[in-house]
Amino acid sequence: MEQVTSAFPGRVHTVGHGDTFTAAGFEVQVHGELHAVIHPDIPRITNVGYLVQGDASGTVFHPGDALTVPDPRQIGGLGGTEHLRLAPGASTQL
Repeated sequence: MEQVTSAFPGRVHTVGHGDTFTAAGFEVQVHGELHAVIHPDIPRITNVGYLVQGDASGTVFHPGDALTVPDPRQIGGLGGTEHLRLAPGASTQL
């Protein structure tokens, strides 16, 4: 990450769980820390999701591959009772 940060000074910032920042006028919260275990011989990598707070239109959570889900009250229908984990190839009607 240091190589990317130094290549784009002031444009690329390292963030972690609990950090907040503003991007393009949106307030963003960082959630999560580690990717799920892929294989016992492969070290776990850092992986975060982003809770982007919009205007009156609402808030959206982009989970990336993070295992941490924000408080469902923060993301409403996206992370509340309608939050589903689908098997590969599966689908659902919204």
